[in-house]
Amino acid sequence: MEFAKCAEPKIKEFIKDQYRVKATRRPENERNIVTSMDGENGWLNFGYTLFLKEIYDLEFPKKIVKYLEQKGFLRIETVSQKDWSVLFQDMMNRVHWDNIQFTTICAEKPKTSTVVCIPLLIIEGKGKEAKPKLAPWIKMLPPLRDP
Repeated sequence: MEFAKCAEPKIKEFIKDQYRVKATRRPENERNIVTSMDGENGWLNFGYTLFLKEIYDLEFPKKIVKYLEQKGFLRIETVSQKDWSVLFQDMMNRVHWDNIQFTTICAEKPKTSTVVCIPLLIIEGKGKEAKPKLAPWIKMLPPLRDP
C-alpha cells in the first residue's frame, strides 16, 4: 500500500527520536513556547505534533477526507486541520498520544448523529518509549463502508 511506503520511514524516524531533534531546530518563537511550557516532555510532545502533521499530510489521509466529503459526511475532523500549537496544547493538557483526536479521522454520518472514526495510527507505549504503528487495513475499512 502506498500509504505504508510513505509513512513507514516517518515512523522509523520517530522511533529513532528524530522528530524531537527536528523540533529543537524549529523557529525561535515556536521553541520558546515549548521551552516555557514543559522542558523535555515539551520537546517530545512537539516532535510528536510534527510527526502527526507529516503523516496526515500524506496523500492517503487526504483521500479519506475527500471520500468522506463526497459521501456527505459532516464535521470531518483530522489532525491536518489543526495548528501544531493546538495539538501541542492538548498534549500539555494531558490528552494522551493514543487519543482518537491524534490517531484517527472522525466524521459524522449523513442523516444520523453517528460518528465514525477511521484509525490511521496505533500508539504503543508512552513518552520516549512510544512506538507508532499504522493501523491495519481491517480496522480502517469498516468505517469507510456504506455511510
